[in-house]
Amino acid sequence: MPWKIVKNEKEVIVTQDELGSFKEKEDAISEAKKLAREHKLIAKIYENNENTHSTEEMTIDYTSFFNSHEIHERSLSELKLAKAEVNVAKLELDQRKQELKSNKNEFEKITFKAKIRNAKIRLKKAKLNLKAAEKRIKLQEKKEI
Repeated sequence: MPWKIVKNEKEVIVTQDELGSFKEKEDAISEAKKLAREHKLIAKIYENNENTHSTEEMTIDYTSFFNSHEIHERSLSELKLAKAEVNVAKLELDQRKQELKSNKNEFEKITFKAKIRNAKIRLKKAKLNLKAAEKRIKLQEKKEI
């Protein structure tokens, strides 16, 4: 029996039809999945030509999948954010050190030392996030080659 694919703005539907352009069901399903993935739609496969929910065989949601270009763009933005976080953490650490040097009160030095310790921890975490973002970019570049 021939199968046909119908695409609308929200979904791609595979049904059995006498005037269908696919002889095999598997060919129609693979083409429908390809279309749905490419256009970020929902793929619905029905057992026969009646589009009722009782005869629905399979539904695949491709609306939230990312393609390789989107993943790469997301990784680049994460890298930029990680670099910015490292810069902010460095500035904060420098500011805390200046506050400690300019402080004359002995009782407040304990507080400033704790703030310096927290700023160092923040800088260390930011550097680790930056390394991880750089590794993700390198891995994606290797996959593209």
